[in-house]
Formats: sequence, structure tokens, C-alpha cells
Amino acid sequence: YECSGLTSVTIPNSVTTIGEGAFFNCAGLTSVEIPNSVTELGIGCFSGCTSLASVSIPNSVNTIPGSAFSACTSLTSVDIPNSITKIGNGAFWGSSLIWITIPSSVTSIEAFAFDYILTIYEVTVEWAEPLEFNLYEEEQIFLTPLLAYATLHVPAGTADKYRAELTEKGILYMSFKYGNGTIEKSGRYFTNMTENDIDYLCSRETGFEVIKSYISEDVRKERTGEKWLNIFARKMQE
Repeated sequence: YECSGLTSVTIPNSVTTIGEGAFFNCAGLTSVEIPNSVTELGIGCFSGCTSLASVSIPNSVNTIPGSAFSACTSLTSVDIPNSITKIGNGAFWGSSLIWITIPSSVTSIEAFAFDYILTIYEVTVEWAEPLEFNLYEEEQIFLTPLLAYATLHVPAGTADKYRAELTEKGILYMSFKYGNGTIEKSGRYFTNMTENDIDYLCSRETGFEVIKSYISEDVRKERTGEKWLNIFARKMQE
């Protein structure tokens, strides 16, 4: 708790629980190894660990509790195993996650779990059916305006189910790497598109009509010269 000089920790196999606030505000902590013996994480267990860059949660854990990794401003990646069924309130609030994959085992995500993350640009969900969230009016899961710039990946063959969740005349934003064919990167597959593919994506058959489309340059320095096809589409009336 508030051990500013602690830079790394290896938790022994005899430990089964990491208690509430155990490493709260350990600002110098850069790495942690959580063994499979751990079955429970406490609320805010790593909250405020501003130097922690990545974390791998063992598949012995079922719940990521509230504020577990909140305000971990250097945290850019996290591995969520298929054992996780619940992600608690504000679990990753204020972190710096760039991408997140949520496995199909997750059946509950509480309010603000991924809120105030200004860096996220890619979200992958593995649910065959869209997950329902029980939120109050002022609550949200992600920082909503940023999702207009994030790419959402859903399982193959489920797009129609996610489309069905849009309200009448609901707006869907899609972004594709500009080009042809499908590419594989780190075991993940991405479909490139050009203007010629818009009619395939948006038609009476798919239930969408194009509102606007444009090509943009990638703003990341390491991606100079790469282009993206951006499409805003409206759900057609049934």
C-alpha cells in the first residue's frame, strides 16, 4: 500500500487472494507476476500503480473487481482469460489501454469499467450474442465519444445480431484499412476495403444505407502513409 519504492513483485504460489488495496498507489511498480494459485483479486488491488505497463490475469481468477486497475496510467495491455465472468465497476478506469479483447465468458460488465480511457482504438468482443448492460441513465462502460474512433471486432457471422441492436435509423461507424484482401497479424485477421466494396457493405440486403464515406490518413507516426476507409451508415427501416 503506497510503497513508492516497490518496482516489481513476484507473488508466491502459496497466495490465493490479493486483498483490497494491496498495492494501492505503488507508483513505482512496473511489473507483477500473478500465479495460478490466486483465485481472488480485491477491490482496488492495483489502483494507482501508474508505472504498471501490462498485466496478465491467470485463468484461476473469475472476477476483475471494481477499481482493480483504475488510474494505472501506463497500463496499455491486459490479458483477460476465458475464466473471467465479471468485470467490476471502474475496473480499468483511467488506464491507457490501446486495445482490449473481451472473451465470451464475460457475462457482466459494470458501469465505468473502461471509462476515461483516452487511448483505446480497438475493441474485440467474442460474444455470439450482444451482451445486455443494466446501467442507470448517467452511467457508461466506455468513454462514449471515443468509441466513434475505435474499431469494434465481432465474431464472424454475428454482424446481423449486432445490427439488430441498433435503434431505428441508428448510425453505425465502420473503419477499414484501405486496400484489398484479408491480412493476418499476430493471429488476428483483418479485412481491407476500398470504395468499390461500399455497395457490398451497405445495401438493402445488409440493411444499411451510406450517409458518408471518406478516406483518411493514419495519424500515428509509425503508420505514416497508411490510409483508412471510413463509412457512416444508417440502419434502414424494416
